[in-house]
Amino acid sequence: MVKNKYHITIIVSILCLAGMYYVYNNIPLRTQIYRSICKGNWNLLADGDTVYATGYCGIRKYVVGNEEVQLLAENETFLRHRIVGHGCAIKGNYLFLACRSYLAGPYQNDKADYEGELIVLDKSQLKVVSEFALPSKMNDAELCDSLLVLSGINRFYLFDVSQPTFPRKLYEHVSADYKEYQGCAVWKDAGRRYVAFTLFTQGIDIWDITDAMSPRFIRNIALSEVCKGNKYIQTLDVKHHGHYLYATLAPMSQKYFKKEDVRGIVQVDVANMNSISFNAYYIPREDYWKSMPGDAHPKSLSVYEDKVYVSAATSGAAIFEMKDGGLQYIGLKEISSDWDQIYPIVVTKNGCLVSGDWNWNKIYVTKLK
Repeated sequence: MVKNKYHITIIVSILCLAGMYYVYNNIPLRTQIYRSICKGNWNLLADGDTVYATGYCGIRKYVVGNEEVQLLAENETFLRHRIVGHGCAIKGNYLFLACRSYLAGPYQNDKADYEGELIVLDKSQLKVVSEFALPSKMNDAELCDSLLVLSGINRFYLFDVSQPTFPRKLYEHVSADYKEYQGCAVWKDAGRRYVAFTLFTQGIDIWDITDAMSPRFIRNIALSEVCKGNKYIQTLDVKHHGHYLYATLAPMSQKYFKKEDVRGIVQVDVANMNSISFNAYYIPREDYWKSMPGDAHPKSLSVYEDKVYVSAATSGAAIFEMKDGGLQYIGLKEISSDWDQIYPIVVTKNGCLVSGDWNWNKIYVTKLK
């Protein structure tokens, strides 16, 4: 009897080890198990005193109070192996979500239920109004009047959303060379419309989208050109404010704490589209935070009044002040005393810095005034 129990224990142990080995090497299954528990945040969008959190959590709607949030509605039923990417956009009573596979890499598992989608939601109750399948992972969504820009892996789209429940595709750009169109920022100037895309390690692309049926490429800004030959840096988020673009600047993960490790903000002057200039502003090394899983920080950015805030992982947020046409580093602002990895950040109109945890369903509110 004892011998039989011993054999059963060995068999069970072998089966458990085999199961663990299978799960560890099956990235989709491993990620799905992990993210069924750790439903972290990838993006925050402010709409007055309402904030929408998106990511592995699907979408959650909060009202922001005095250093706290109250959950009003949530929906993750539409995900199906996907997450909401780095952004969503609002028009009237509708939300537009850029969705992507939760897997890394350009084409890995880009098959049924793993490609991208454009999801239209009613923003009141977060109910799905319409869904549109797209052939690759979508990362960000931005609006310029009734023109919706979607950025994604190796392509971007322009949609007419004058009828929000039925977006109409106007243009699809597929890059001849592989590009990751990550964050995007749109703006109007002198009767024309523009969009800027961050391209991860490939810098920033700027397009004229005045003619949405035939956009015109203006130029690429290589990060090595901005940072004096450094080829080991990346950018994910970008915002337009005044005559400037502000984009995150972070090291590639293998360069943490090496000489190529620079962290901060790229400022691009787009006042004259025929003479675009740019500069980088850095966080001092004594304020560097430790390396974290995922893409390096800063990777989320928000502009409020004369300050630019960027995510700083376990250190909270790093703050820069607009001064004399440039930026001046102010310091770090602690957000969580629990060493949580702060990822998305946004500042509401009433001066609340709202931030989300990358791993967990946590939202923090810090009053700036």
